[in-house]
Amino acid sequence: MNQLKQYLKVAQWFLKGKPVPPPHLIKQKAILKNANRYNTRIMVETGTLLGDMVEAMKNHFTQIYSIEISPELARKAQQRFANDSHISIIENDSSVALKSLMPEIREPALFWLDGHYSGGNTGKGEKDTPIMEELATIYASDIPHVVLIDDARCFGAEKDYPSLDKLSAYIKSLRPNASISVTNDCIVVAP
Repeated sequence: MNQLKQYLKVAQWFLKGKPVPPPHLIKQKAILKNANRYNTRIMVETGTLLGDMVEAMKNHFTQIYSIEISPELARKAQQRFANDSHISIIENDSSVALKSLMPEIREPALFWLDGHYSGGNTGKGEKDTPIMEELATIYASDIPHVVLIDDARCFGAEKDYPSLDKLSAYIKSLRPNASISVTNDCIVVAP
């Protein structure tokens, strides 16, 4: 989608009162804002789908890892980014793949957690969302990572999604000093 169409979608979104979900460009800006604020050079995404977020971010990070549970979608993304040496597309359940990946990440990274089943051609693991397992793995490290969780509207409303209160309490049990906020359908967990 060209830039003009993206900006038109954002303008329409504003005029409609900013309903959820926001346009992709708003999500991109949230990632970039937090990456710049916390000076992260590594991005880890769960839920590659078609690779559109990786494409949007590929010139802003020195290393990008994206995890996709669907073999077909992972293969397509691997082909799409075959010429980008700083991009790794990992085919696996994010709750499993993160356990192998985390020892490689030795500096603060930005995590874009969007690995959940949402119907259609999206991949599905044992749960509709492995968010609790993802967070447990990320926060097993002492490194002050930045975590953005997409689709805040699903929490407390859909299968396997804890309420926002339960999610916040769980994060605080792992990171007592974390700052948690929700804006534009995105949960931001800052160190």
